Order: sequence, then C-alpha cells, then structure tokens
Amino acid sequence: MSKKRTSSEPVEGAAKRVKLEESVASKTEKTTTSFVDGAIVRLEVKDFLTYSDCEYKFGPGLNVLLGPNGTGKSSVVCALCLGLAGPQQLLGRAREVGDFVRHGQDEAWIHVEVFRQAGNITFSRHIRRENNTSHWKINQEASTLKKVQEQVKQLNIQLSNLCQFLPQDRVVDFARLSPPDLLKATEQAVGDPAMYDDHQKLIELHKQQKELNEKACRNTEELDRLKHQNSLLDRDVQRYKEREQFMKKVKDLENKRPWVDYEEVRGFYTVAHTEMKVAKQELERLKQTHAPVKLKVEQARQLREDYEKQTTDMGKLATRAENAFGKVKDDIDSLEEEMGEPAQRLDQARKSEAERQRKITQAENAVRQYEEELEQLPSIDVLKPQLQEATRQLRDVNAGVMRLQQDQTSIRNEQEPQTGEIARLETELQRLEDVSNRRLQLLRNADRDTFNAVQWLRANQDRFKQHVYEPVVMAVNMKKAENARYLEQIVGFRTLISFVCQSDEDLKLFCELVRDQQNLRINAAAAPDASLEDFRRKGGELAGVKERFDFPSSLLDMVEGPEVVLRYLCRRHRIHETLIGTDRTEANVDKVIQESKLTMFCTPKSFYVIKTSRYGQHHKSTQVSDIKPGRFLNVAVDTQRREHIHRELMDVRNSMEHGRLQIEKLKDEERRLRVENASLKDRKDKLQAQKDGRRNTESQLNVARQRHQRYVQDAVDLEQVEAEVKVSLNQINQKRAEAAKTMKACIKKLVNLNKEKAMLQMRTTQEALREDRLQAEYRNVTSGLKEAEEEFRVIEKKARDLKTQAKEKLRYAQQKLGTSEGRPSPDVIAVFELYPNALAEIDDMIHDLKARADLNYHTDPKIVEDYEKRKAEIGRMENAHHEEIDDLQHLDKEITEVESRWLKPLQELVCKINKQYGDFFSRLGCNGAVELEKNPDYDKYAIRILVKFHAAQKLHVLTAQHQSGGERSVSTMLYLMALQELTRCPFRLVDEINQGMDPNNERRVFEFVVAGACRPGTSQYFLITPKLLTNLQYKSNMKVHCIYSGAGVDKSGQSGRCFDPRRLVRKMRDQMPDQ
Repeated sequence: MSKKRTSSEPVEGAAKRVKLEESVASKTEKTTTSFVDGAIVRLEVKDFLTYSDCEYKFGPGLNVLLGPNGTGKSSVVCALCLGLAGPQQLLGRAREVGDFVRHGQDEAWIHVEVFRQAGNITFSRHIRRENNTSHWKINQEASTLKKVQEQVKQLNIQLSNLCQFLPQDRVVDFARLSPPDLLKATEQAVGDPAMYDDHQKLIELHKQQKELNEKACRNTEELDRLKHQNSLLDRDVQRYKEREQFMKKVKDLENKRPWVDYEEVRGFYTVAHTEMKVAKQELERLKQTHAPVKLKVEQARQLREDYEKQTTDMGKLATRAENAFGKVKDDIDSLEEEMGEPAQRLDQARKSEAERQRKITQAENAVRQYEEELEQLPSIDVLKPQLQEATRQLRDVNAGVMRLQQDQTSIRNEQEPQTGEIARLETELQRLEDVSNRRLQLLRNADRDTFNAVQWLRANQDRFKQHVYEPVVMAVNMKKAENARYLEQIVGFRTLISFVCQSDEDLKLFCELVRDQQNLRINAAAAPDASLEDFRRKGGELAGVKERFDFPSSLLDMVEGPEVVLRYLCRRHRIHETLIGTDRTEANVDKVIQESKLTMFCTPKSFYVIKTSRYGQHHKSTQVSDIKPGRFLNVAVDTQRREHIHRELMDVRNSMEHGRLQIEKLKDEERRLRVENASLKDRKDKLQAQKDGRRNTESQLNVARQRHQRYVQDAVDLEQVEAEVKVSLNQINQKRAEAAKTMKACIKKLVNLNKEKAMLQMRTTQEALREDRLQAEYRNVTSGLKEAEEEFRVIEKKARDLKTQAKEKLRYAQQKLGTSEGRPSPDVIAVFELYPNALAEIDDMIHDLKARADLNYHTDPKIVEDYEKRKAEIGRMENAHHEEIDDLQHLDKEITEVESRWLKPLQELVCKINKQYGDFFSRLGCNGAVELEKNPDYDKYAIRILVKFHAAQKLHVLTAQHQSGGERSVSTMLYLMALQELTRCPFRLVDEINQGMDPNNERRVFEFVVAGACRPGTSQYFLITPKLLTNLQYKSNMKVHCIYSGAGVDKSGQSGRCFDPRRLVRKMRDQMPDQ
C-alpha cells in the first residue's frame, strides 16, 4: 500500500492535499513480477503544481492512475518527465520551469527512484521559482543535468519517444507522427539497441553517399566542362605556341637587321669618302678653263646690242607709217558701214508697220472674245447675294463644329482626373491583391496539399450547393495585424488551414472530391446552425469581467470575415469567450485565474488555459504557453476596403464609359457637320470662282482695248524715211573717194621703211647666232663647273650623312641588343649566323615569318594562361575523382553491410508488430495492419498503420483526416500494446488515451492492456485515466492508484470523511465473482 503524507499547512487556503491508496482488485495473491532496470519504483514531490507533499510507490507491472479531472493525474506525468531530466516542452503546460512550483511557494522538490539491479538510483531535482533555476542530485549527492541525462540514457529511458512516453497533451502529436518518425520511435522503443543506431548510421551514410554522388557529379560535370573548354582551345594554344616560335625568330632577325644595316651604311660611307676626293680634283680643273670663254661672250653680246638698237629705231618709223595707213583704212571701213545703216533703217520701218497691223488685228479679236465671255457669265449683282448666303451657312456650320469640339474637350477634361483616379484605385487594389497573394504563398510553403485544394476549389466552386469557404487563413482578417498572434495561438495551424462548408452535404462531397479522389490531406468542417449574434450575446455576458480585469475586447471583436467562418471559430474555439488582456491583466493574472470564471484568456505575452476540478473545492490548474509571433494573419487583407475600391472603380469606369459614349455621339455629329461644311465650301468655291472669273475677264477686256488703241496710234511715215535715206547715201560716197587717195601715199612710204628694217634685222640675227654659239660654249663650261660643284657638295653631304647614319645605326643596334660594345657578343653572333646577311633577305624572312604568325591568329595570352591553369586543375580533379570513386565504393560496401544487419531484423520486427496489431484489431471485429514502407532514402523508410473500423470501408492509413478521435485513440493504444509484447524500454506511460472511445472499444482495449502489461517479463506500464468502466477484469499484479484530492480531506479522519481504502477493497472483493 502506498505511503501517504499530508502537508502541515492548515486546511483553509491550502492547496490540494492528496491521499493516495493503492487498491488491488481480484484476489490478494502475491505477485512474482519483478522490476526491470529503468522501471519507476517511487515518486515523491513537494510543492509541485497541485501537490503540497505526496509520495507514490509503483508496481513493476500495470499501474493505473485513476482520478477525476483536476485532481493531479497529469501532474504525476510532469513530475516523472522533469524528474528524469526530460525537456519541459514535451508537456506543453508552462513556458518556464519555475511555473511548476505550487502557487504561493518559492521552491519545489521532485524525487524519482529508479530500479537498477546494481542498486536503485534516485534522481532529485530542486526547482526554484526565482530565476527559474534547478539543482540536481543523484542518490543525495550533488550532480548536473548532463550527468543525470547520461544515467537516464544508460537506463534506456526515452522520454522524447512517443512510443514510450505519451503525455495527455501529446496524444494528438502521436497521431500526427509522420511514418518515418514513427519508425524511428518504434526502433528506439522495441528494437535492438543497435537497430536504431544502424538506421541512423544508414541515414548518415546515405546522406554522405548522396552528397558524395552529387559532389562527384558536380566534379564530373566541372571536369567535362574544363576538358571541353580546353579541347576547344587546343588548336588555338598550339597555334599560339607556333606563333610564339615564329615571333621569336622575328625578334632575332629584327635584332640582327640593325647590325647588317650598320655594316652596309659603313661600307657606303667608305665609298662616298673616296668619291668626294675625286670630285674635288675635277672641280679645280674646271675653274681654270672658265674665264677666257666668258670674255668672248661679252664682246659678241655688245655687237648684237648695237644692231638691235638700229633695228628698233627703224621699226618705230615703220610703225608710225603703218599707223597712218591703218587710220585711213579705218575711215574707209567706217564709210562702208555707214552706207548700210540707211537701207537697214528703211527695211526696219517697213517691218514695224507690218507688225503693227498684225497686232491691231489680234487686239480686235481678243476684245471680241472677252466681250462674248462676259455675255456668258452671270453678273456680279447676281453672284454677290448667293456668295454671302453660302458664307453665312459655312460660318454657322464651323461654329457648330467648334461647339462640338469644345464639348468633347470639356468631357475629356472631366475624364482626366477620373483616369488618375482609376490608376490610383487599380494601384491600391493591386496592393491589396498582392497582400492576399502573399498570404496564399505562405500557405503554399506551409501546407502544399491545402494550397492545391484552394486552387482546385477556385476552379470548382460551382459543384457545391452553397459557397464553400477557403481555409480560415485566407477567409478572415485581423482588424489590426499585430493581433494575429492571438488568433493563430488559440485556434492552431490545423484550424487555420480548415475549409468551412455551410452544410454537411457539401462537407461530405468536398471531402470525397478532395481527400479521396485527389488524395490531398486537408481539414474541413461544417459551420454550426447558431447565428453569430447568439455567440456575441454569450460573449457579452463577460462584460463585468472585461471591465474589472482590463480586457479591452474578445478575440471575436478583433477578427473580421465571413459570418459562416466566424460562427465556426466561435463553436470550435470559443473566440467569443476568449478575452484579450493588457499588461495590467498580466500583473493581476492570479486574481483573474482565481476570481473569474474564464476558462482561457490572453495577455500580451501568454495564453492561459484554466481547468477546474468538478470535485471538492473545485480547485483550478493552469496551463500557460508563450504567444508566438503570427505567421500568416499578420499579412492583413482589408476585404471591406477591397470591396469598396471595387465599387469605386466600377463607378469611375462607368462614368468614363458614359463620357466615352457622349464623345462618340458628339464625334458623329461633328462628322455630319464636316460633311455639310465640305459641301458648303465646295459651293462657295464655285460661286467665288464665277465671281473671280467675271472680274478677271473684265480686266482682260480693258487691257485688250487699251492695247488696240495704242497700236492704232503708233503709225509710221514710210515716204519720209525713204527720202532721208537717199540724202545720207550721197554724202557717204564723196567721203570714200577722198580717203582712197590718202591711202595710196601711205602704202608707198611704208614699203620703203620695211626694206631698210629687214636689212638691219638680218645683221642682228647673224651677230645673235655668233653670240648664241659662244653662250652655249660658256654655258657648257659653266654647267660643267656647277655640276662639278654640285656633285662635290652632294658627295660631301652624302659622306657626311652616311657617317651620321652609321653612328645612329650603330647606337640603335647596340640599343636593340642592350649593349654598349662595338660588336655583338659571340653568343649573339652565333644566333645571327643562323640567318641571312642581306637586308632584303632578312626583310623577306621577317615578312614571311610574320605572315605565317598571322595565319595563326593572335590568341589572348590570358586565354593561354587560363588554359594551362585549367590543364593543371583537370589533373588535380581527375585525381580527386578517382578518390571519390574509391570513397563511393567504400560507402556502398559499408551501406550494404549495415543494411544487411539492419533491414532483416527490422522486417522481422515489423512483421511481429503487424501480427500482434492485426490480432488486436481482429478481436475488436475490425482490421488493422502495420507495414514497412521502403524507400531508396533510408531517412524515408517508414511504418504505415492501416486501419478499418467499418465493413464498408477500405483499409486507410491512420491520419487525423480519415479517422475520428476515438478511432485514433483505439489505433494508438493498440499499437502501443503491440509494442508492449516486444518491448525493450523499462516503462511505458499513456495519459488519458481512452478519451473519445466508445464503451465497447474502451473495455476491450483495457482488457488488452491488462493482459499485455501484466504478463510476466513485460516492462512497467502506466495508464492514466479520469474514469474506468464498471465490471472490468483486473489482475493481481497490477496496481490501481486512486487519487483522492481536495481541501476537505481530513488527515486525522475525525470528521468521518476520511477515505478508507481497506473498506473499499473489501467492498470490491464482495462484488467480484470468485476466480
């Protein structure tokens, strides 16, 4: 029987006191079952959660902890977890370890005694509320958290393994375990210790193999790429090297050329110096023969000049005589010309008269023609009114066109701000749509199945009788984005991604189309029938609590969205009764918990869930969790604003369309007026043309009449002209006769003078010829002298230039070789001897080598440098690739070895679990199976649990979507029982797994647990439940710990209300049939 303790505190205001009594059902026979290493022998707590001072002593087999909600059953789970150095996150009850200290106390103690064949070991944990610190002891000796964890691991206690340790708050987590995680948990729970290690090793080896394969592939690709790059450059590099060889020879030739050039110029200088001496001697000889020839030339020139003077004087006399003759001849020619002028004047007068008569006739004809044309044209008096009327009509039409254009401009001016407004509204709408798309992308990243279902729903909404709402995360918005964290914390991720239907019929159809046909794992629910106002009225009943404890609003007040979705959230998570507090609320949180009837509320930092016991003094236990930042709803979408913008945009576009139609109407009217305008303009142009034509004809008629009158007045007297011409001809003939006599005398004088002039010219010519002969001789002598002088200067300059050139070429040749010596070094001469000694041959060879180098087009040296680097890198990578191949072969061999010792035992283990699991389900009249799902990736090897609870169903994988909560509980419990048969862990704990089961399943499952956990050789088992069915079967080697709690428990028993376990045992024995 368990030892009991009570707190020394008075009953008033004290926390729960607990008396624990073990009750053994069935007969009182002693058990022979013994503890296994790692089993829990004893648990003692002080000032821990609801306990002031309590001790449990557990049996080695099945331990049932029985008690109503709020009495402290789950506190035992917390104590075991924290006392064995388990992470507090496994419990989900408080964010700090100090929160596990009983209210009103500063510190708490946990002592956990664990069985060990070498001697039991006791782990002690001292928790202080201040600073949230813990101190550890092992067997009453100070220790550390790390050492405690090492001892717990040696005992094979796996608190993080849901197959061994399943607290109440993690039952749902077990159902959500992914198949790969379930396999790992199973390996740790019931597999050989090396099995899990081998699995982890395979995962790591496969990861290394995958990484090495990827690396090898990348390296191979890189190696191929480098080889390909170099293969493309092989020819270029070869050409580059050939070109370098050609250019090396070119450089040698270019170095030799200056020396050859220097030697050649030096030779030219020697020859020129010799020629200069010879030329100087010839110059001296020519200077001695030049003077006598020059004297003869001067004498001949003087005699020629005397004859030329005499000839000139005679020429002047002949010129004067010739001038006199020419004057007389000009006078005669002038008289000849004067004789032709009177006859010409008479002829011209006759032609002018004939032309005048022709023009008079022509003018008369023109006058008649214009008079006839005027008779055909309407008068100005007739045209003027018609033209004025056409002008007036045209002006009216143009005014109408201008008015229409002004009306169009006015409408366009009115539409200009509307265009800007449309752009502004579209921009704002796009911004709001972008926010919605961002939230959809967040949903895609978080749950791809739900995202795909949203896309499908948008395309198939018409298949449902009523509107099916997209997931809550897409349908609702927070009025303030910073409040998103409250809703996400309270409703949880599964609710956020839940679709909401308005009827059960649509819900069933939606699940069939999406879950079954498309195999998408989604959540969906139907909204309640109650109206949103009903929920709001219920929330309004908390007005007093709001005011007293400073709760500004409920969570419902912070959310906006479709009424159907909000009704669903109210029913599912009671957001209308969930109040959101302030920092002042946080400061008074103890009062809120004790004095209000709230079951949950939020402060800026924490989320509180309050459970009240239905027994005794109705004591309360609190679960506290941190409020994490929002992930989805903090990306707010203002749906009302979006709808408002849609309406505004539609109104503005309608207004724009109305304006457009008005403009089109005005344009049609404008086109009609423009057609009329063109017709009127054409008519006006015709009238104006008639008017202008009449005026032009009248003007031309006046001009023709004036021309006719002028021609009539311009008559010529021909008889008078003929008389005047006869007189002029007689006078001219007399002058001609006198001029002929004078001309005869001039000719005679001119002939005599020309004879004398010819004699003098002959003598001058003879002397000029003699002078020319002497001049030629003189020129020859002078030319020879000049040529000799010039030749000497040229040769002298050539020698001087060649000497300078030789010095410059010597300096250039020395500079080219980088030497100051007069001759190249023997090594350089040896190189030079390989090449020709003639400049032409050297130039030809340089040209040929450069041409051959140019055929190998110039390659960038950087490319060649990169080529050589790649070549070295290729060699290094090929060596590395061979090493990678060796490593991969070694890994393949190691993986094969590890897999061979891991997979077969694992398959056998899963086969045993499947057999046991199927047997349990067959006893329930259902079907169940456990399969090992293989995968090339060892990390994706998985255990799949398949169940079928109804005959009409098929075997379905165990998920939160296909099975109800009770069905999942049964499936989970039976899986744990199947493991119990194969267990290797020291104890297994399950908290309130029977909640949600129907009575038949609960009874059968309990029988399975008793049968499996009470069998000899099995590990310790903890089953925690708030209630048990009646008439259950018990065994002698199990313990039932009845938790009898409450402030009214009398430790002395004098009140008559003290719990007497012996009396209960006797009563139970009397009621049980003999066994």
